[in-house]
Amino acid sequence: GDNITPEDKMVVNCNCASNNHMVHTGYNEKGERLFILGKTVGYEMQDGKKSDVLFAVLPFDYFNEAMFLSAPDTKITSHIIDAEGNYIIANGSAAKYTNLYDRIANDVIGVNGKDKEEYITEIKQAIEQDKDYSSLYKIGKNVKRLYMVKIADQIDWYVFTDMPYEELGDVINGLYETRYITML
Repeated sequence: GDNITPEDKMVVNCNCASNNHMVHTGYNEKGERLFILGKTVGYEMQDGKKSDVLFAVLPFDYFNEAMFLSAPDTKITSHIIDAEGNYIIANGSAAKYTNLYDRIANDVIGVNGKDKEEYITEIKQAIEQDKDYSSLYKIGKNVKRLYMVKIADQIDWYVFTDMPYEELGDVINGLYETRYITML
């Protein structure tokens, strides 16, 4: 295949020696951004030696499509960020930013008296304390519910999902209606 140039910074180092895997990012000769997945394995090679690590390389676009099927009528978007708030994968209007905190500073309007800095502080605290995060925020005229959760204990990546608040309200109202009908 094409030569691959890894990015300077290891995105996720899962300690290959103890956890048997790692994730890195890089670029191919066409400038396409890639995920580089590694796993320590000892396969027999043609020259009789054993391999140390097996790598698989996937284009970001493929990974994005596989994880977040974006139907044209969906209003729910999901993103992956690292512990510093940098987008690993960004969808929808977030795709024009490289960092979640930049998006908040430029696009978010506070709800219930919150300002932009409070959102940033709360998200950073949730990441530092290894906790899930949920809040309401507004972009333009749309109030949204966002939810952030860590992907795995060994990886400092977070899935960040937002959906229009009115749709969440419709689902909850439907549950209440079903509950009342069942009780009656």
